[in-house]
Amino acid sequence: MKTILFLMLIFNIQLIAQTQNKNNFDITKTYLSQIQEAVDYAPNTMNQKINKLKHVIDQGKHQRNILEKQLQKTKSEKEQREIIRDFNFILQSVIMLKTDIQKNFPVSSEINYLNRNIPLLINKL
Repeated sequence: MKTILFLMLIFNIQLIAQTQNKNNFDITKTYLSQIQEAVDYAPNTMNQKINKLKHVIDQGKHQRNILEKQLQKTKSEKEQREIIRDFNFILQSVIMLKTDIQKNFPVSSEINYLNRNIPLLINKL
């Protein structure tokens, strides 16, 4: 009986740890979805789009810290570097998109990059 209770306790602890890991990646996935929404956002004014992009950019450093901590717990060192690199490229692309919009430069290449790579990173997580 004690053995069964002990095994159930270990199983529950492992299940809780896996759930917490999933929830932390869910936070990053939600943030990436917010970036996607900001990229696809088609407001009436340019300032509204810029403000929406600025909002996700401002959250980026905090979200990267959350992601880095979670990756240390669950991924190999090589996977960590790759995912953080992809995350940084996405964030840099959002910054470039915001700058291009402010300067009235063509933005289709940045939008295409983000629309292609955000879903890929979400799937990696």
